Amino acid sequence: MNRCFKFCLCGLVLVGVFSGVGRAQSRPALVDQMGYADLVLVNGKVVSMDDRSITPETPGNIYQAMAIKGKRIMSRGTNEEMRALAGPQTVIEDVGGRVVIPGLIQTHFHLFSRAARRYGPSMGFVDPSVQLTVTAASDPEGTAKKIRDTLLNAIRVQNIPEGQWISLRVEEGSNAPGTGRTWFGKGKLNRRQLDAVTPDHPILVRANIGGYFNEVAIKLFTEEFHDWLESTDIETAPGSSQNGYVAVPEMGGLTFEFWWKDKPSADLAEVMRL
Repeated sequence: MNRCFKFCLCGLVLVGVFSGVGRAQSRPALVDQMGYADLVLVNGKVVSMDDRSITPETPGNIYQAMAIKGKRIMSRGTNEEMRALAGPQTVIEDVGGRVVIPGLIQTHFHLFSRAARRYGPSMGFVDPSVQLTVTAASDPEGTAKKIRDTLLNAIRVQNIPEGQWISLRVEEGSNAPGTGRTWFGKGKLNRRQLDAVTPDHPILVRANIGGYFNEVAIKLFTEEFHDWLESTDIETAPGSSQNGYVAVPEMGGLTFEFWWKDKPSADLAEVMRL
């Protein structure tokens, strides 16, 4: 083979190798972690709603572009930054300066809870769980024991079958209003006080608008709401999901979107209309 030809051929190979290395090194780390984005929105006003204050008219940071992977927001930033996350199959959508906001889904669940309680039974929407009540002790430790004893006694005496949902309401008794909710919110009452003795029943323990799921309930709930662990930590506080903490969204979701998910949508709409 001609020496000049060999030299040129080797040069082309080296150029190809190093150009490939260069592309790999310049590829954003996020692409290595998640793959290329499925969709990139550019030239928009992406409202992040990442300001957690209650000050009016504070939507948080507003970005020019956003990248989406599957059902998750991959990243937000400038057009250039988000285009760097695009691959050969990525759809790039120019939104032409329009505002992009989070999906307004289930914006407030108190409405659902009231509708379920007042009009649900007349439409065949009933709470399928076994209902129990306990009066709180003067401290969280004593209350946790009463919760545990009440549940175990009911399971034994009523012969509650495995897999049956149980809802236990904690009444304040002589405690100040909101005491139980505070104990739940701070993790002083949590699922770990219950998991070992209730391995076969999904359980919701609640006091007004706060409470917790046990481990069995969490497993069932997250089959339907895959991002619940992450979202409850963001909504409440880091670590809340490990305590099983639930509030109004979970209680509303447990009825309309979990227990009653297979009911006709027209009937669900009628309950809301009433």
